[in-house]
Amino acid sequence: MFSIPHSRTRALSHELGANVHLVSSARDGRYPYHVEPFLPLFQRDENFDFVLSDSPLITGHAEVALSNVLFLVGLVNRLIDGMAPRIGYLRDGGEEPGADRSGRTHSVPAPTG
Repeated sequence: MFSIPHSRTRALSHELGANVHLVSSARDGRYPYHVEPFLPLFQRDENFDFVLSDSPLITGHAEVALSNVLFLVGLVNRLIDGMAPRIGYLRDGGEEPGADRSGRTHSVPAPTG
């Protein structure tokens, strides 16, 4: 793996004028080649945000964005409103599609008032 000094990656994120937001998944076949080798270059930068989706529903590259639509829409809305969220490192997912849910006897009650 090649090496880029931290000062260069920090300069890149500051030159862009905003945080660098990256959403990926280890289940994406491109992750080991296009994401993982470069994470150490940005991880120390306070302008770098990384969301790692750990979901069995992700089976390829296209599903990464689909599994994170709500997060991405929320991020875009904040950016449009002039906010620059600092997320840092976030791991989401962990769904269990085949889990036994028969023991659940109730759902969340609807709000009253």
